[in-house]
Order: sequence, then C-alpha cells, then structure tokens
Amino acid sequence: MGRIRDLDPDLIFIGGDYADRGLRYVSPCLEALAELKPAMAVLGNHDVQTIAGVNPRQAVVEAMERLGIPLICNSSEVIEHGKWRIQLAGPADCRRDVAYLGHVARDPSADLLIILSHNPDFIPIGCTHLPFDLALCGHTHGGQITWFGRPITTHSIYRRELGRGLCFFRGKPVVVSSGVGTTILPLRFFAPPGIELIEL
Repeated sequence: MGRIRDLDPDLIFIGGDYADRGLRYVSPCLEALAELKPAMAVLGNHDVQTIAGVNPRQAVVEAMERLGIPLICNSSEVIEHGKWRIQLAGPADCRRDVAYLGHVARDPSADLLIILSHNPDFIPIGCTHLPFDLALCGHTHGGQITWFGRPITTHSIYRRELGRGLCFFRGKPVVVSSGVGTTILPLRFFAPPGIELIEL
C-alpha cells in the first residue's frame, strides 16, 4: 500500500480476488484498498466461487458499496479525469461467472476505451467486437511458481501468450499483472508480486 502511495498514480484500478476461501479477508482487504480511492474495480474468480458451501459474492459487493468502491460487472462506464474521458468496460469473471460485453459499444465521446478484466482469457473470446485501446488483467499471478522465471502454469487457456506482463491481442496492448496475492500455496518462486504503473 505504501508503494502505491509513493507512486502517486492519477487513477487506480483493482482487478479482483479480494476473497480467498471464505469471508475472513474480505473486509480488511477492501478497507485497505478503499483508502487508495480506486477509480474502478472488477470481481475475480475467488470473489464468486463457492468453496465449502460459502460464496463470498454478496459480502464482497456489499463491502464495496459500503466503502464507496465503484464496481463494473458486465457493464461499461465513462469516467472523467482532467481533460480525459475514459470509457471502462468490465466483464464478470469468465472462469466462474457469466462474462459478457456483447451489448457494449465504444462511446464516441470517450478518448480511450480500457477493458478491465480479471481474467485475460476474456480478451480474445469476449472483446473481438470492441476497438479497445488497452486491456488490464490479472488472475495468472505471473505463474506464481516458475522454473526460474518460466511459468509452469498460468491458469490461462492461452498459457504464456497471455501469461504476464505486456502482451498483445490483435496489435492492442494487454497488460497482465502478476498481482500481489497467491493461490493454493502462500509462496512465489521467480514470479515476484507486482503492481503496474502505466503512463498514457
């Protein structure tokens, strides 16, 4: 959190997975993120999948509403920042939910169209009709446990093609963040956590 404050970004987008195997971390996680005043958020697969009979979706969405964190889910919204009008389109998680942006078109008044998707797999399957300028994704943890930097798995059907860092789809930039969390095992190997600073 301190690193993000030091960077002093103009806009902050958060990409999902605020819950992990229950509700224990939902409130503390979102309370900390709310202090950063994010411009927009989407949900991740951990926020909507049922584990041991517990589905965190309602708790996550209610906490976001309470804390004033704006959320898009299978929808689009235009925000203004300085002279910029930025259209943000955000699908639900395509792994554990029904993700759809087929009804979204580019707003002609927007200077930029940014796709904010937890899972990068949605970009090739759900954004072919959208002339977007940039896609911001996560989910893969950069491989989390790699063979000295070479991901063993990325939890993406496109594997390393949309595994981490700056990737491209039809010539458009897709930034896949390694994120700051872990899954299954609380460790990383040659896949350091990261936050992405993007200058436009």
